Amino acid sequence: MRYEPRSRVRLPMPDGIGSYLRSRFVQAAEGGTAARRYGRWATGPEMSPHGLAALLSAIGGRPVSGLVIGAAGVALTARGLVEKTGAPPIEAVRPAVVDLTRAVGSGVRAARTTWWPVLAGMVVAGAATGEDGRRRRGLVRGALLAGSVLTVPHLASWRRRRGTAPVGPLGWTAVAVAGDAACALGTWWGVARSGSLAPLIPRVRSPLFSTSLESPQVGAGVEGSGAKPAWGSHVSES
Repeated sequence: MRYEPRSRVRLPMPDGIGSYLRSRFVQAAEGGTAARRYGRWATGPEMSPHGLAALLSAIGGRPVSGLVIGAAGVALTARGLVEKTGAPPIEAVRPAVVDLTRAVGSGVRAARTTWWPVLAGMVVAGAATGEDGRRRRGLVRGALLAGSVLTVPHLASWRRRRGTAPVGPLGWTAVAVAGDAACALGTWWGVARSGSLAPLIPRVRSPLFSTSLESPQVGAGVEGSGAKPAWGSHVSES
């Protein structure tokens, strides 16, 4: 079999809940096999170190710590952009915030579709706990955060499609959460079948400012054009 970049593949749309869940399971199960075939050790979401740390802290029941880590990461990234590109501080903050937001969004999506059993277990533990005091508050807080990760993105998706969604918000969210569960089970099945842990491992990349590249064309400018600020000649890979 040869890979042909120009080829187009059309897949039939699922015509029922059963086929939808089965397709999510099968597609996710191929991740481990593909990673092993191509020798990749990590195929999870691409995240910055501070984005990953902030997300793990928040899901672990420490949202304040997650916010602090995220804010510190944004500040360090913006500072690095200022030092490397000469961009004004106010201009450097925006890409740093966007970078963190996208990283956390990718991590949340991966948490839903890969670590669904863990999040569901946190929800059950928080709802069923009979303990009192500080430990109970921690479990309940973790359950609320895990439940939000599992449901809020789908509620937001339904809201964006309001008027065209075939079902109401509860039905939409229930089917979407079931799809995430099928995807997570498929991912773990693929890991067990292939022996590759790559789908479970996030790809931690360097900070945004260390992957900035200077464009010679933009940096040199066009002959006869006005002078350009140094920070405008840098293009981010992300």
